[in-house]
Amino acid sequence: MTRVELLIDLTTPVEEITAVINIMLQAHPDKQLEILQAVDQNIGEALATLQASEPETDPVSE
Repeated sequence: MTRVELLIDLTTPVEEITAVINIMLQAHPDKQLEILQAVDQNIGEALATLQASEPETDPVSE
């Protein structure tokens, strides 16, 4: 088993997440599509959960 230890800078979350994804894609070139689809699914579920918990606002009528 190959392991990678990472130090993550929590002040730049998007850049750090992107870097980790790129590391995983490079380590598994034959599974890149599968990995990205699974990540996309997880992000979609997280977004749906967050959006469902946001209070609904009425559109401003002019």
